[in-house]
Amino acid sequence: ALHVPQISYSATSPSLSNDELYKYFLRTAPHDLFQANVLIDFLEDEIAQSEITSFSLLVGPGSYAESIGDIIKNYYNFGNTKDASPTIKLQLARFDHFRQQNSEDDAELKSVLKEFLSKDISKGGCHVYVLSAQGNDMGRVFQIANELGYNDDANRVQWILVEAAIASYGDLNPTGEL
Repeated sequence: ALHVPQISYSATSPSLSNDELYKYFLRTAPHDLFQANVLIDFLEDEIAQSEITSFSLLVGPGSYAESIGDIIKNYYNFGNTKDASPTIKLQLARFDHFRQQNSEDDAELKSVLKEFLSKDISKGGCHVYVLSAQGNDMGRVFQIANELGYNDDANRVQWILVEAAIASYGDLNPTGEL
């Protein structure tokens, strides 16, 4: 067997941290657990200080988005699989995902977003959304949210994004202006 080291500058999947399977794999970027922890710290330290008590999580397709989404869901004990930590300040109120990659009409994503956002807005509830997705999927989410009227002044939602938005778009504006 060859013992050739592999070094990745961009691989962030936590599964690649398994030293038994990937003895010769090294990376220069930290895995997704670090990014998820930064999001959780931001939610707990900044959002909770604003007297906001809950947020919603929307996860796009792919292992990158799903791994970050799973870490956040597990931290906030979504589905009540264990006793919640008394130090947690926020509640993960809603979780949903869209699985379909780009399509001509984005019917699945439109349906998910319409249900996801309208339930929160109509109840006067959560207006903070964590979006874990690849950059191109974030663009799709914002375009459809704009079409549905959820990024206007009346509905005023706050989007919190994973770093893929910066890597893909630089300054990404949810109102559609790049």
